[in-house]
Amino acid sequence: MAKEKSENVQQATSKLTLLFVAIAGGIVAISLQPLIVVLYARLGITTAPISYQEVSTRTTPEQIPITTTIVTTSKPQTTTTKTIVIKNDPTIDEEPILLKNEPITIKFPEPTTTTTTTTKGPPVTKKPKSSTAKISTKKVEPSDETSKTVKSEKEPSQPDIIDVTGRNKEIPEEVKNFKSTRINMIKTKKLWIPIPNSNGGHRRVPPVAIRAGKEHKSSVKHWLFEEFLSHDECVNLIKVHKEHVEKMKEIDPIICFDSIQTLRKHLKDLQPNTELHVTPNDFTKGTTCINATFSSTLKQWGLKWSYSTAFYLGESPFSTTLSKRIEDATELQSNHGGKFQITSTDKGVGYKAHHDCTLNGLKQDRYATFLSYLNTVKNGGETEFQDLEIKISPKEGRAIVWNNMNADGVCEENSIHSANIVEDEEGKFVLQRWYYYEDFYSLGKRPPEPNQPERSPGQARVSCDEYDMGSCRAYDEWNYDHLLKYRNINHNLI
Repeated sequence: MAKEKSENVQQATSKLTLLFVAIAGGIVAISLQPLIVVLYARLGITTAPISYQEVSTRTTPEQIPITTTIVTTSKPQTTTTKTIVIKNDPTIDEEPILLKNEPITIKFPEPTTTTTTTTKGPPVTKKPKSSTAKISTKKVEPSDETSKTVKSEKEPSQPDIIDVTGRNKEIPEEVKNFKSTRINMIKTKKLWIPIPNSNGGHRRVPPVAIRAGKEHKSSVKHWLFEEFLSHDECVNLIKVHKEHVEKMKEIDPIICFDSIQTLRKHLKDLQPNTELHVTPNDFTKGTTCINATFSSTLKQWGLKWSYSTAFYLGESPFSTTLSKRIEDATELQSNHGGKFQITSTDKGVGYKAHHDCTLNGLKQDRYATFLSYLNTVKNGGETEFQDLEIKISPKEGRAIVWNNMNADGVCEENSIHSANIVEDEEGKFVLQRWYYYEDFYSLGKRPPEPNQPERSPGQARVSCDEYDMGSCRAYDEWNYDHLLKYRNINHNLI
């Protein structure tokens, strides 16, 4: 018994000793942890910290991430910020174009919205008031980096439908209750047009189908009418147009661009060997238009444009007569027609290949184009459909009509066309009207003009479209295409 008791005591003592040794070892390990970390570092062994990252399931538009550094003064820490940049946004300078191996920095003076995230926790949605953010959209060396202070602002919500005045008034009942219709065909027929002061005489105007010089599978078709407009009608339209253009030329116009890229390419054409620096002060707030001073400079540098004056259905007896004549000849309904435009092109000016409709666009788009020549041009000025090998020379009174979209309202790629450079001293004059596949309430009605940008009475607008598929044109009226708020919201035509 004494022997067994002695063995039990020894076993208990051994277990107690092991327990004390384990506790002491743990204490020593904790105290030596910093030394172990230092030892690992000296041996070149890296340790990976566990970080929290929230997985977002939200679907966002196509983005270009821009990583920047934000240093807050309230608490020393470094976080990262991601600025959402929508591709093809006219307010973003996406791709640099070099002049003398130096990039031009151009940016519209609009507030940039940012969201801040950190690698140590969930996204931070609010920054301290004392924070400042420096953002650079160029991938350059630190010594060449340009930065700008950016404020985080919440954009006000916009309605699904915007009224054409841009003032977000109450949508009238007649607009809400408007029932749209569609057109999907052109059906031509012969006309007998009355001849004034001829004791009941008429001139016979039959349609002529234009055959493409190249086979194609698209639905695009063309028709031609000789003497669709009389000599007197052409002369009077040119006279009225010239009077409006002379008034437009009294003050240098304000020039607007569909994007920064278009502006930069024009600058490169106008001043290829000059280093240019464009700042936000060169643009009018809330628009894609440069200010009056810069606009005059581009004019002096040789920027060219054609001139367009507009009249609307019902503003004159001739507008009503012409609208009915077109409908009788083509069965294109007047309520699907937009404004009438008279465009003049000086010698040395043309219009690059373009579509009258928008590829992959809306149904409220230009289904058909009516175009009539007001004068004869002997050299240049042809309307050319490159993909179809069709070229039509300008002749006084001649009219052509074609469809840009198919019967399902899809823009046809083969409808691409250009206006060739005019070589005659007299220039070229045309009258055109677009007919829309699906009509809408304000179609063909003269809208009130917006307040932006600030301008002098009678000051014209020059609009420069996409550089590679468009040109610049001066208008005697202001619409809303140049307003950033109007362009950036998802609006419907009303």
